[in-house]
Amino acid sequence: ILGAAIARLEANQFPANMQMVDTMLGRLAEFMPPVRRVIMSNMWLFQPVIKRILQARPSTAATTRTVMSPTMIEGSDKDNVLPTRAACVVNLRTMVGESIE
Repeated sequence: ILGAAIARLEANQFPANMQMVDTMLGRLAEFMPPVRRVIMSNMWLFQPVIKRILQARPSTAATTRTVMSPTMIEGSDKDNVLPTRAACVVNLRTMVGESIE
């Protein structure tokens, strides 16, 4: 049951919010080579492509949304013994500007 619950967390990620990414890339644009500067300065045009690139990897997808991460899982205290109870701690890292409410 716990494994299925963790799988559901992974399958139901929070939606992407590109507002902070747009701001960050816009501010970094002036320090970039010309081609990247054009891309980052025109997020209104390139945002769908950048969003797809960022969401392709978990390490960069975390910059675009609130993230849920199972961090501690506990069950049986002995090998080869099925636990009567299992628990999982889920870390929720909210995006800047979002709240848990």
